[in-house]
Amino acid sequence: MKTTVRKITVNGESFEYLLTFKKVKNVNMRLNNEGMVCVSAPKYASVSFIDSVVAKHFRFIVKSREKIQRRKSEKPVFNNGDRLVVWGEKYILELVPSQIKRIETADKKIVMYLPNIDDEGIKDRLWLNFLKTECEKKALLYYDSLCKIYAAYTNPPNLRYKYMSSRWGSCSLATNSISINIKLAKYPEGCFYYVLVHEFTHFIHQNHSKAFYLSVEKVFPDWKKYSDMLKFT
Repeated sequence: MKTTVRKITVNGESFEYLLTFKKVKNVNMRLNNEGMVCVSAPKYASVSFIDSVVAKHFRFIVKSREKIQRRKSEKPVFNNGDRLVVWGEKYILELVPSQIKRIETADKKIVMYLPNIDDEGIKDRLWLNFLKTECEKKALLYYDSLCKIYAAYTNPPNLRYKYMSSRWGSCSLATNSISINIKLAKYPEGCFYYVLVHEFTHFIHQNHSKAFYLSVEKVFPDWKKYSDMLKFT
C-alpha cells in the first residue's frame, strides 16, 4: 500500500490529506490525533473523484480539527511550577519522585507523586483520577438533598463520572443514571451543583423548555450565572 500526500483548495483555503489505495469498496475518511485527514480509497477510484469527496466534507473537517485543538489546549503539560485549577482556585504543581502514585493538595499546592516525573501518561491518568475523586466527594454534599427534592419523579439515580469532550452531564431515564463530566472539578463549585440540578430536572422534563428552566430555578435560583460560565469556556 502506497500513501501519498494530496493538496486541495476549498473556498480559497488549502489543506493536505493522506491518501492510501486499499482493497476497499468505498472512500473512507478519518482524522488522526494530530488533525490530519487520512483517506483510504479503492484502487480503481480516480484522484479527482477522491478530491471531490474530501472537499464535500470540508466543513466537517474544519470543525473536527477545531475540536481536536480544543482538546489539546485543555490538557495540562504537568511541569513543575505549572498552575492547575481545582474548584475555581489556582494551585501550583509540584512533582515528587515516589513509588506510590498519588496526588495531594496542601498550601495552594497540588503535589503529584509518581515514580518517573517525566512520564506524561502517568501524570495524565493521575490527574483525571484526581478530578473524578473530587467530583465524587463534592456530589456527596448534595446527593441526598436532591434525591429528596426529586423523589416524586425518580428513585435515587446512579451517579457516573467520566471525561466528556462535548457535554457537562447527561441523564438516562432508561438506566436511572446521571453522568457527570469530571472536568467540572476545575470550575467553581456552583457550576458542579448547577449541572447536578440540571440533570436531575431531566427526570421531570425530557427537554429544555421554559418549564424545564423554571423547575431548575426553583431548586437553584442562581443557576444562570453558572450556566453562563460553562457556556463561555
